[in-house]
Amino acid sequence: MMLTLNIVVSAFSKFVIGMVPINGFFVLEVSFFTILIFLLITNLFYTIFFIQMTTWFRVVFGDEWVGLLAMDLIDSYFIIIFAFILFIVKYLMVKFKTPNILNKVFWLQIPIFIIVILLTAGFGTLLNWSFLLDIWNAPKETQIGYLPIIFGLNIAKYSINVFIFMLLYKPVLILIKNYQF
Repeated sequence: MMLTLNIVVSAFSKFVIGMVPINGFFVLEVSFFTILIFLLITNLFYTIFFIQMTTWFRVVFGDEWVGLLAMDLIDSYFIIIFAFILFIVKYLMVKFKTPNILNKVFWLQIPIFIIVILLTAGFGTLLNWSFLLDIWNAPKETQIGYLPIIFGLNIAKYSINVFIFMLLYKPVLILIKNYQF
């Protein structure tokens, strides 16, 4: 079910939002929230596997491998950092016997998401500066000008996806509780 949702939202991102690429190559991707939901339902190991599967499935849509490589690395970075910080927070909450953990985790995710979005945007910018812009054949003299745009667009991408995830968080928890995922 999650794979199907991801494919549908990826197709929407590619064929509707992708009709207007920013700077000629960057498209705001709105399917990342499905990966966050998958992390909520399963665990980090399966989520990384899910990222690999959904990212490289996009070859069917005709996406080029450089964009897929960038998306794969940056999305994996986001999930690993987010899961690590969230694990530490949950561990401390359990250790100190915090009541009503799930409700408090919802509100604690907001500052965690902000930190991880900024770290991921920085990582994505560094990745593009170090080798991806060269692979895309961006002229050397204009590459530095792309960096603030890439940073801002990564912030926009992850902020939109986190917002969608936060809207769906409570309904997904109800599904998990009712159907024992």
